[in-house]
Amino acid sequence: MKYLLSALIACLLIPLNVNAQQTITFKDAIGIALKNNNEIKNNWNDIAYNESVYNNRHCKFLPYVEVNSLAGLVTGRSFDQITGNIFTASGRSLDLNLYMEMNLFNGLNNHKQIKKELAQVNLSKHNLARKEQEIMFRVSLLFLNILQAQNSIEVLEENLVYQNNLLKKVNGQVKVERIYQADLYRQEAEVKKIKRLLSMAENTKQNNQLQLMLILGLDVKSDYQFEINSIEDFVTSETSSLNPEELYKVALANRRDYLGMDEQMNIAVSNLEILKSDKLPKLDLFFSYGTDFSSFQQRSLGEQIFKDNLNSTLGVSLRVPVFTRFQNKLALSKEVFNQENLRNNKYDLKNQIFIEVTEALGNYRASLSNLDVVKTESKSLEKVRSVTRSKYELGSADLVELSLVNRDLLEAQLNIVLANVDVAQKLVVLEYALGKLKP
Repeated sequence: MKYLLSALIACLLIPLNVNAQQTITFKDAIGIALKNNNEIKNNWNDIAYNESVYNNRHCKFLPYVEVNSLAGLVTGRSFDQITGNIFTASGRSLDLNLYMEMNLFNGLNNHKQIKKELAQVNLSKHNLARKEQEIMFRVSLLFLNILQAQNSIEVLEENLVYQNNLLKKVNGQVKVERIYQADLYRQEAEVKKIKRLLSMAENTKQNNQLQLMLILGLDVKSDYQFEINSIEDFVTSETSSLNPEELYKVALANRRDYLGMDEQMNIAVSNLEILKSDKLPKLDLFFSYGTDFSSFQQRSLGEQIFKDNLNSTLGVSLRVPVFTRFQNKLALSKEVFNQENLRNNKYDLKNQIFIEVTEALGNYRASLSNLDVVKTESKSLEKVRSVTRSKYELGSADLVELSLVNRDLLEAQLNIVLANVDVAQKLVVLEYALGKLKP
């Protein structure tokens, strides 16, 4: 398979005369896409965020420490018990406090949160890998579309030279009244048709180049040329002799979107365990150490802060959920249904993967058969044109007959270009369905 694909690509390639600094090969494009594509960057950001959340969850085992202070100016009316008078007084107050708290038991909630966040990290890595394969898949198809357009241009340019030469010959024959004037008009129309097809192929090539530059994250206003030397290092699957069942097993082992379904299930299971742990008692150890000052007292600031008003508290806090207005029960029901939905989605994805692999393999084999047919047809038409041209030069065939043969041969030559690229494209599709595209 590897050598077959190499041969197919080799049949299509003709060196391009472009500025080396502006030329991007297939392997270069893959590397640029994986580095510059914004969709992939977003996936990397998701991984970085999920890893930070996962690391942060471990900090929940550490104690919580808080220092707080409160300073104020107190103004109000007061009663003097000695004199029996009511008077207005103002004073200053200051409270300082150190508070520490550490969880001793919360139903293993922290452990389950860590398990959930780890599954989330793994899921984001699966998503990144599949997104990379998707970008490589799109880059491969666009590169092959460019190659198809380029080779169509080469076939049309070669045919245009032939048709222009024939037009000159027809024009010369008209001048000596050897053929009818209508034959000249017919040949001129044929030349114009080739020019129109050539213009369409050039436009198709340019459009695919712009789309490729967009995926690569390049400036679409810049001038780049894309060149394919070989894609055998990228598409190396040995799949032509395998049956759909065997390929299905390969796909299940490699498809990152399918493997990610297991991580989604792990997340759902962890969510259910976390909700169950919320129904268990919570036990915390706490310690408080503080002091205060009031100007209404006779002692000085230093004496009150560092001696008179020092206090500390060491204790445990026990919280037992008794009635949560059935909110926990509702959340539990939601997670149970979510797990059932994930199981259904996984089943559907397995069937979808089997369909994708079966169709991709069938299309690939059909493209190989089609390539053999169009090659045989082209060889036959080349012989027909040679014979018809000889008859035309001898006067036993008219220009209409020769034009029809030329038209059929041009179509056959373009079909070979399409068939060669189609084989490569179908193999890329199969590799993508198997989850085996790698940079």
